[in-house]
Amino acid sequence: PPEIGMLSQLQDLLLDRNNITGTIPTEVGNLSNLIDLLLNNNYNIEGTLPSEVGMLSQLQRLWLPQNNFKGTIPTEVGMLSRLQNLLLGENNFEGAIPSEIGLLKQLSQLKLHHNNIHSAIPSEIGMMSQLQELRLYENNMNGTIPSEVGMLLQLVDLSFAQNSITGTIPSEIGMLKRLQKLELDDNKIDGVIPSEVGKLSQLQRFWLYINNINSTIPPEIGMLSQLQDLLLDRNNITGTIPTEVGNLSNLIDLLLNNNYNIEGTLPSEVGMLSQLQRLWLPQNNFKGTIPTEVGMLSRLQNLLLGENNFEGAIPSEIGLLKQLSQLKLHHNNIHSAI
Repeated sequence: PPEIGMLSQLQDLLLDRNNITGTIPTEVGNLSNLIDLLLNNNYNIEGTLPSEVGMLSQLQRLWLPQNNFKGTIPTEVGMLSRLQNLLLGENNFEGAIPSEIGLLKQLSQLKLHHNNIHSAIPSEIGMMSQLQELRLYENNMNGTIPSEVGMLLQLVDLSFAQNSITGTIPSEIGMLKRLQKLELDDNKIDGVIPSEVGKLSQLQRFWLYINNINSTIPPEIGMLSQLQDLLLDRNNITGTIPTEVGNLSNLIDLLLNNNYNIEGTLPSEVGMLSQLQRLWLPQNNFKGTIPTEVGMLSRLQNLLLGENNFEGAIPSEIGLLKQLSQLKLHHNNIHSAI
């Protein structure tokens, strides 16, 4: 009810996880002492986010995900100088991310995923020095990744996946020493994988599949000692798998399928990946024999090597793969007995 705006001493307004309908009354802007405004998971709150929300000078948490908001994100959001969490995901917001968002110096979480935002990522995003989580996936965002992203030194989680982002991965991304998740999949990113990626010593997830990357895999990738997922499939990657991949002792998933032009042999160092569960390499141009060291991958569940130019024998060591559920070696030049 609009009368909620009369609660001048209110600090916490937690109405999340109900079945509330209608719009946010503009009178909410009168709640000058409000710290927490949580309306998430109501599913049917609709209309626009009123500009009066910018008057909530004490606000620290604004949680609105999983509703039916529409319209643009008001520029007045930039006036919320104490804001720590801005969660607007899973709505129908559209238009641009306002550049004023860069004024939110205390912000640690920015989640705008699963909306209809169709602008470039504003360079002002680099001004949010406390940001730890930046999730913009599943929108219609375009333009390039701004180099200013490299200024987000506290960032742990970055997802720009499932957009229409173009251009290259900026080398400045190597400055994000705390980064654990880097999700850039399903975009139109091209160019090279910058060698600076090797500086991301805490990285656990690197998702770059379904893009237009047309470079080799840099040997510096082997420096990512915490990496669990390396998903580079469905690009235009060329060259060979660097032997340094064998240093990725925590790797669980290595997906390079459908690049068509990765060539050379499968390095024996792949046998050092003791945690590996999925090795997907089909639809490339690998040659040579399948290394016997594959038999050392005791946790392997999927070994997909089809549609390449492997030759020679199927190594007997493959029988050591007790967890294997899929073995696909079709469309190669293997010429041995089973």
